[in-house]
Amino acid sequence: MSLYRIGTASRRSGLPIATLRNWELRYGLVTAIRTPGGQRRYSDEDIDRLRALKHLVDQGLSAGEAHNVLRERLRGPAPRGASASDAREQARRLRAEVAGTHEDATAEYERAVERFTTLPATTTGPTADRLRELATRATAHATRKRALAADSRARSTPSG
Repeated sequence: MSLYRIGTASRRSGLPIATLRNWELRYGLVTAIRTPGGQRRYSDEDIDRLRALKHLVDQGLSAGEAHNVLRERLRGPAPRGASASDAREQARRLRAEVAGTHEDATAEYERAVERFTTLPATTTGPTADRLRELATRATAHATRKRALAADSRARSTPSG
């Protein structure tokens, strides 16, 4: 079994090194073997998975959706008669699920905004300034999550 350093895995898969690290931490579908010194080593199977993930992302799926689709494919063979429309339907359902997650995160950020904007009224000095800064950041995150939810919702709606 051949094992490759992260730079080689990056070149062979066509993905940036930072993406390999991020996806390993975030999704866990491709987990490199660690040397005693802590360096990542990727197998041929890992690189094949990374290439498949890159292909799915290149086809328009988000990284999370691509990981979920590949994870489902790895669980077993597709049912007889499975088609591209089945894959699109699965992606549509995943997008709807992602939209719900973004909506939940939006609500959480909006609650944080409310907390961070009411607390400075009873606080002064650097603490109040920090709370206002956190409120501004939470507002920006809520706005971004709201947009992501709307985009995911729109993409999950079957077209025609």
